[in-house]
Amino acid sequence: MNSCVPLAGNLLLKNIQNGFTKNLLLSPLSLNAIAAMVAAGCSRPSQERVLSFLGSKSLDNLKSEYSGLMSNIATSSCDQRDTRNVGNPKISFANGFWVNKRFPLKPSYCQRVSEKR
Repeated sequence: MNSCVPLAGNLLLKNIQNGFTKNLLLSPLSLNAIAAMVAAGCSRPSQERVLSFLGSKSLDNLKSEYSGLMSNIATSSCDQRDTRNVGNPKISFANGFWVNKRFPLKPSYCQRVSEKR
């Protein structure tokens, strides 16, 4: 899950070195999500390379890791000193992409990336 932290850092550094002077924000978690979506659509050899980059053995393993990460964030973010007992924080995560109509997505891919764990 940490493979995109150095990637985000390198992208930021390259932009700075190339004189980029505007605000720039890169989320390693979002980069991981993008790579996971790419892995879901790849054939076996490419999928194995993307999964290796992400440090996962399979798509099911990757889904399980993301599910565990979100669960850990939800439970560890709750301030134990908060006496109001408002409960765990609500975590929302959204990804999206645009598809050229000339190259429609396969239904099996749409199903894989939209499945909830």
